Amino acid sequence: MKQYTHIIWDWNGTLLDDVGTSVQINNEMLQNRGVLPIAKEDYLDIIEMPLVNYYAKLFDLERDSFDELSLEFIKSYEERTPEMGLMDGAVEVLSALQNRGIKQIILSSFEEGIIRTLTKNLGVSGFFDEIIGRNDYKSDTKTQAAINWVEKNKIDTSKLLVVGDLIHDSEMASEIGADCVLIANGHQSKERLQQQGVPVLTDIREITKYIG
Repeated sequence: MKQYTHIIWDWNGTLLDDVGTSVQINNEMLQNRGVLPIAKEDYLDIIEMPLVNYYAKLFDLERDSFDELSLEFIKSYEERTPEMGLMDGAVEVLSALQNRGIKQIILSSFEEGIIRTLTKNLGVSGFFDEIIGRNDYKSDTKTQAAINWVEKNKIDTSKLLVVGDLIHDSEMASEIGADCVLIANGHQSKERLQQQGVPVLTDIREITKYIG
């Protein structure tokens, strides 16, 4: 079994249980524009990165710009952060990996300030050596941020594991030469994740057993 020295965690939908909240906010935004809401199953099948591509499927971007929609979403999202929690088993897994001496990093396409606030409020900030997010609300791709982090810290990517819930996480891992495991309990459906050619788990608690 490979001995990993570092794990890059995705945040939204991997460690943070925010799928229901995200679907709810999107549906409120649609209903405010006279558009029918979407089911969670449809959301899991159409969301993608960069997020502008997903928004283009739901909204008229000529009427409402992506920037405007992003700010509208994040405003509602921030108001609901006190209601959010971690995925069941997340603390147990983070603690077990920390006890093994594995360095853990959050690398997210979400706004960094919100992630830092949530990790602190949820009592898990101490598990992470670094938290890397965006300084805007556009949820663009995070591949370049991963490349920069690897180069800056001279990481041996043969001992690096990426854990996420999106196709983009596997694409990012491939770009930096790292292994990847996807968890089908977040923002994209299991069927979509299984097409990526990487292991797909159904629960975050399976990570410790997978690593061995």
